[in-house]
Amino acid sequence: MPYHYVRFTSKNATENTDKTIFTINLPRPIENATSVHVKSFSMPNTAYNITDYNNTIEWFETIGNNTNPPALIQATLPPKFYTVPDLLSTIAAAMTEASINASTVNYNSPSSALYQGIADRQTLASSGGLTYTVSQIPSTTTVDTFHVTITGSLNAASTAQKKFCPVSHKFSVWTMLGLTETFQVNPFHHGRVNPLLVSSHLVNPITLRSDGRFTTIINTTTGSTATLTASFAPRDSHESYHLTSSLATAVYEAEADGVIRHTNYLLTIPNTSNRYSWLQYVPTEPVFHELNGQNVSQFTIGIADEHGFPMNTEEHQAFSVVLAFEYKDIHQTLESNQLRTLDWRRSHC
Repeated sequence: MPYHYVRFTSKNATENTDKTIFTINLPRPIENATSVHVKSFSMPNTAYNITDYNNTIEWFETIGNNTNPPALIQATLPPKFYTVPDLLSTIAAAMTEASINASTVNYNSPSSALYQGIADRQTLASSGGLTYTVSQIPSTTTVDTFHVTITGSLNAASTAQKKFCPVSHKFSVWTMLGLTETFQVNPFHHGRVNPLLVSSHLVNPITLRSDGRFTTIINTTTGSTATLTASFAPRDSHESYHLTSSLATAVYEAEADGVIRHTNYLLTIPNTSNRYSWLQYVPTEPVFHELNGQNVSQFTIGIADEHGFPMNTEEHQAFSVVLAFEYKDIHQTLESNQLRTLDWRRSHC
């Protein structure tokens, strides 16, 4: 049977689109469609996408020689698609700006003991603050593993001992980059949302300058540095994607509870591409979805993460997909039958 091919791209999506579920209206219906399958899928393999869910970074700074509790500092990264080098340079610039300019600090809850480092913070800013550098270096010991190094340096000579500590928890950018979870967040904060930290959110906040989680910068010398290094695997994106559609009929998922559930997955796309590359997938064993001779004029296409959650449009770059619709050509079928009948008659009469 013949095929109609439909190529869809999400690059012209409206800016107000939230979840990645698009409705396609065909200018001419595909008549007598018998099945559909994904012919190909392509999308840039984006690196550490930053969205409104995870674009707040937090860290502690202290000068270490007065009685004020340490200051928690926050900075916000612009939501966009980053390569790893772009992300690291953006983090470093945001941290440096917040460290130098005390007015940029968000003291979310000044009445909380966790946020009583305002005087300490202003002293840090008046002495020049800290300059941060976040860089990426390849590992010499582990295959396909990279290091992120966070370096803090003094902007002015000081007799005070300055320290910093990234607030790394399950939903933070720091954890994405490989830093060990330094803080535990109370279990009622779940999902993909990064909580703005207040003392009630953290199980184990820093309250003393003697806390061993601080990284110390050598004092008295301008430019003295201290570094904190973490490792992260080279995967820049999701382990897989699910292409979803209202046309999906053939995919069932068996879970550990033994229940078989129907899904709306047209196809699951594994992400096996290398760093900063283009994800192009042509299935060697297409999944055919029966359409039972219906006329197709409208259907949905979407993309979900490896857990099946529909992705926000800001969580991925534009993707394209080619769908192959198999259909019965009634006129061609009738003509073929007539010819076969005529040939049969000629050969048998």
